[in-house]
Amino acid sequence: MRKNRLPPDFIDIAFIILVLTLIAAGQAMAKIGVGKPGRFILGLNGYLIISYTVFLARGIIWSLVLRRHPVSRIYPFLALSYPLILIISLVFFDEALSAGKIMGSLLILTGAALMVPGEKA
Repeated sequence: MRKNRLPPDFIDIAFIILVLTLIAAGQAMAKIGVGKPGRFILGLNGYLIISYTVFLARGIIWSLVLRRHPVSRIYPFLALSYPLILIISLVFFDEALSAGKIMGSLLILTGAALMVPGEKA
């Protein structure tokens, strides 16, 4: 099935940024939630429930983007979540930064950059 091969427009970019934000927020809520005792059904707490809700919303929004573009063109944008989550882990969770994490993030970003613009119509 042929999909729209036009570059992402403003709405697509806004949705991708929203998806990346939701990925990061969901991961942060999950990290906080696993350190808290569960008080709800199945041992879940408010942070984990928010995390799962955010991931569901992210999936719905991502589906809207996928309807308009080939997955091979749009999926590399999700690679931006890796360095974003690395930054969040450093700032909010006081996790250690290493040369390997920096190099890994740079390699991921380089790979994504090489994949996105190269597709021809």
